[in-house]
Amino acid sequence: MRVGQTYVNALCFVRHQRLLGWEKLMRLVDAADRSSAEALLAEYGFGEGAEGVAARIAAEEQALADFCREYANPAVAAYTLAPYDFFNAQMAVRAHVLGFSPVFTQRGLVEPADILAYLSGRGTLPKHLAAPIQQAQLLFEEGRADGMHLDTLFARAKFAHLFVQCRAYPLLKRLLVRQVDAANLSVALRANTPEQVSAMFIPGGRLPLEALQTLTAMGTLSSDLVRRYDLSGLLSAAVAAKAENQPLVAFEREVASLPLAELLPDRYQSNGITPLVLYYEYKKAECNNVRIILTAKAQGTPNEEITRRLRLNYGR
Repeated sequence: MRVGQTYVNALCFVRHQRLLGWEKLMRLVDAADRSSAEALLAEYGFGEGAEGVAARIAAEEQALADFCREYANPAVAAYTLAPYDFFNAQMAVRAHVLGFSPVFTQRGLVEPADILAYLSGRGTLPKHLAAPIQQAQLLFEEGRADGMHLDTLFARAKFAHLFVQCRAYPLLKRLLVRQVDAANLSVALRANTPEQVSAMFIPGGRLPLEALQTLTAMGTLSSDLVRRYDLSGLLSAAVAAKAENQPLVAFEREVASLPLAELLPDRYQSNGITPLVLYYEYKKAECNNVRIILTAKAQGTPNEEITRRLRLNYGR
């Protein structure tokens, strides 16, 4: 961070005013067709200078990453940007071993080119990235590098790193705990056996492994466990989806909304790191909601169904 926190928070306040509120999102939903919705995005200045919906969203996401890179302190920079590094590292090692060109997401705190150079023996990486890459290479050598093992390996490495980097900030730790619980619940809903849950379990959340295994095996949890661990309604949604064999659309919507739901008590906080964290989560949600709306418009989805799919957003 190159300037004082007060100045950063003032910048975040200005950027909050430029977010697409719920009313503007509803105008996108109510647009006659995808072309009309795209015209509204241009009117809003969303992804200004880019052509096409995908390019506009990518431009906004890149601007968000650049803002965090410029103004976040080390802990917030890790929270907002390091996840990109772990994604890019996983893509790079897959591409390096299997012989195809990697497709990276946004640049995080490490240049994707540096990850490729490390894999080619021409550079170094921080230990938190080098270690999972080495473990992934070993999985390939042993013939165990399927999606489950690789995803679990990099997810565990990511959260272990983030918990260390963010340890001085209770807000960030709280958000990370909720993310771990959401990831573990997602595994429990999709796994076929308790053993699969154990193999993919990520440490650091509140939900114990035994409860997740019970959810997988029995399809439900005791009311006492639900009361004790319910995470802004997320556990209740997961239990209902599993017990009734429902599609996971509603659960996934709750997962995507979890950071903003967790931040609701802090939404008027104007000091410390909270304004930047809030702006980051609001902007992420905005980009996801624009993507949902424009994709659904292209498919002719009814407006009521589009609205049902939307995540929490600024102004809602």
